[in-house]
Amino acid sequence: MHKLLYLGLDARARSCVLAAMNATGRLLYTKAFTTSQAALISHVVAAPALKRRLVLEESALAAWIADAHKLCRLLRLGELTPVDHSDQGHRVDFKIAVQQYLAFRRNQASLKVQIKAKYHQAGGRVRSGYACVQ
Repeated sequence: MHKLLYLGLDARARSCVLAAMNATGRLLYTKAFTTSQAALISHVVAAPALKRRLVLEESALAAWIADAHKLCRLLRLGELTPVDHSDQGHRVDFKIAVQQYLAFRRNQASLKVQIKAKYHQAGGRVRSGYACVQ
Protein backbone atom coordinates (compact mmCIF):
# COMPACT_ATOMS: atom_id res chain seq x y z
CA MET A 1 0.00 0.00 0.00
CA HIS A 2 1.40 3.38 -1.05
CA LYS A 3 0.96 6.60 0.91
CA LEU A 4 0.20 8.59 -2.25
CA LEU A 5 -0.45 7.69 -5.87
CA TYR A 6 -0.70 10.02 -8.84
CA LEU A 7 -3.34 8.82 -11.26
CA GLY A 8 -3.60 10.04 -14.84
CA LEU A 9 -6.73 9.34 -16.85
CA ASP A 10 -6.84 9.57 -20.62
CA ALA A 11 -10.57 9.40 -21.33
CA ARG A 12 -12.02 8.70 -24.75
CA ALA A 13 -15.56 8.11 -25.92
CA ARG A 14 -15.38 4.31 -25.73
CA SER A 15 -12.33 3.55 -23.61
CA CYS A 16 -10.13 5.00 -20.90
CA VAL A 17 -6.55 4.44 -19.84
CA LEU A 18 -5.63 4.93 -16.19
CA ALA A 19 -1.96 5.16 -15.21
CA ALA A 20 -0.62 5.09 -11.66
CA MET A 21 2.70 6.57 -10.55
CA ASN A 22 4.28 6.65 -7.12
CA ALA A 23 5.85 9.68 -5.42
CA THR A 24 9.31 8.91 -6.83
CA GLY A 25 8.02 8.94 -10.39
CA ARG A 26 7.96 5.20 -11.01
CA LEU A 27 5.11 4.08 -13.25
CA LEU A 28 3.36 1.26 -11.41
CA TYR A 29 0.73 0.25 -13.96
CA THR A 30 -1.60 1.29 -16.74
CA LYS A 31 -5.06 -0.16 -17.17
CA ALA A 32 -7.45 0.17 -20.08
CA PHE A 33 -11.20 -0.15 -19.54
CA THR A 34 -14.48 0.83 -21.14
CA THR A 35 -15.71 4.32 -20.44
CA SER A 36 -18.42 4.21 -17.79
CA GLN A 37 -19.03 5.74 -14.40
CA ALA A 38 -18.89 2.38 -12.61
CA ALA A 39 -15.63 1.32 -14.31
CA LEU A 40 -13.95 4.65 -13.55
CA ILE A 41 -14.94 4.59 -9.89
CA SER A 42 -13.88 0.96 -9.42
CA HIS A 43 -10.45 1.51 -11.00
CA VAL A 44 -9.71 4.67 -9.01
CA VAL A 45 -10.87 3.11 -5.74
CA ALA A 46 -8.82 -0.04 -6.46
CA ALA A 47 -5.57 1.97 -6.67
CA PRO A 48 -3.51 0.71 -3.71
CA ALA A 49 -2.93 3.96 -1.82
CA LEU A 50 -4.03 5.85 1.25
CA LYS A 51 -4.30 9.03 -0.82
CA ARG A 52 -4.85 9.42 -4.54
CA ARG A 53 -4.49 12.45 -6.78
CA LEU A 54 -6.33 12.16 -10.07
CA VAL A 55 -5.94 14.26 -13.18
CA LEU A 56 -7.72 13.73 -16.47
CA GLU A 57 -7.30 15.00 -19.96
CA GLU A 58 -10.53 16.82 -20.71
CA SER A 59 -10.36 18.05 -24.29
CA ALA A 60 -8.96 17.52 -27.74
CA LEU A 61 -7.05 20.81 -27.33
CA ALA A 62 -4.73 19.05 -24.90
CA ALA A 63 -3.13 17.03 -27.69
CA TRP A 64 0.37 17.87 -26.40
CA ILE A 65 -0.33 15.42 -23.59
CA ALA A 66 0.18 12.11 -25.36
CA ASP A 67 -0.92 9.59 -22.74
CA ALA A 68 -1.92 8.85 -19.18
CA HIS A 69 1.71 8.30 -18.09
CA LYS A 70 2.58 11.90 -18.91
CA LEU A 71 -0.51 13.11 -17.05
CA CYS A 72 0.73 11.34 -13.90
CA ARG A 73 4.18 12.88 -14.25
CA LEU A 74 2.83 16.39 -14.79
CA LEU A 75 0.53 16.08 -11.77
CA ARG A 76 3.34 14.71 -9.56
CA LEU A 77 5.68 17.55 -10.55
CA GLY A 78 3.02 20.21 -10.07
CA GLU A 79 3.27 21.27 -13.72
CA LEU A 80 -0.46 21.36 -14.45
CA THR A 81 -2.39 24.60 -14.54
CA PRO A 82 -6.15 24.91 -14.11
CA VAL A 83 -8.32 25.64 -17.13
CA ASP A 84 -10.88 28.41 -16.71
CA HIS A 85 -14.35 27.35 -17.82
CA SER A 86 -15.93 30.65 -16.93
CA ASP A 87 -19.60 31.28 -17.60
CA GLN A 88 -19.08 35.03 -17.43
CA GLY A 89 -20.96 36.66 -20.28
CA HIS A 90 -18.37 39.32 -21.09
CA ARG A 91 -15.68 36.67 -21.66
CA VAL A 92 -17.97 34.77 -24.02
CA ASP A 93 -18.80 38.00 -25.86
CA PHE A 94 -15.11 38.87 -26.15
CA LYS A 95 -14.29 35.42 -27.52
CA ILE A 96 -17.04 35.73 -30.14
CA ALA A 97 -15.80 39.20 -31.13
CA VAL A 98 -12.21 37.96 -31.52
CA GLN A 99 -13.32 34.98 -33.59
CA GLN A 100 -15.36 37.29 -35.84
CA TYR A 101 -12.40 39.66 -36.24
CA LEU A 102 -10.14 36.77 -37.23
CA ALA A 103 -12.74 35.55 -39.73
CA PHE A 104 -12.92 39.05 -41.27
CA ARG A 105 -9.12 39.12 -41.61
CA ARG A 106 -9.08 35.71 -43.31
CA ASN A 107 -11.84 36.79 -45.68
CA GLN A 108 -10.05 40.04 -46.48
CA ALA A 109 -6.80 38.23 -47.26
CA SER A 110 -8.65 35.78 -49.49
CA LEU A 111 -10.39 38.64 -51.32
CA LYS A 112 -7.05 40.38 -51.93
CA VAL A 113 -5.65 37.20 -53.46
CA GLN A 114 -8.70 36.92 -55.71
CA ILE A 115 -8.38 40.54 -56.85
CA LYS A 116 -4.69 40.10 -57.65
CA ALA A 117 -5.48 36.93 -59.60
CA LYS A 118 -8.03 38.87 -61.69
CA TYR A 119 -5.40 41.52 -62.47
CA HIS A 120 -2.97 38.79 -63.53
CA GLN A 121 -5.63 37.30 -65.82
CA ALA A 122 -6.16 40.75 -67.37
CA GLY A 123 -2.43 41.04 -68.07
CA GLY A 124 -1.60 43.31 -65.16
CA ARG A 125 1.34 43.14 -62.78
CA VAL A 126 1.30 43.48 -59.03
CA ARG A 127 4.22 45.33 -57.44
CA SER A 128 4.62 45.94 -53.73
CA GLY A 129 0.92 45.84 -53.04
CA TYR A 130 -0.23 47.96 -56.00
CA ALA A 131 -1.79 46.63 -59.18
CA CYS A 132 -0.66 48.04 -62.51
CA VAL A 133 -2.87 47.29 -65.51
CA GLN A 134 -1.20 47.63 -68.90
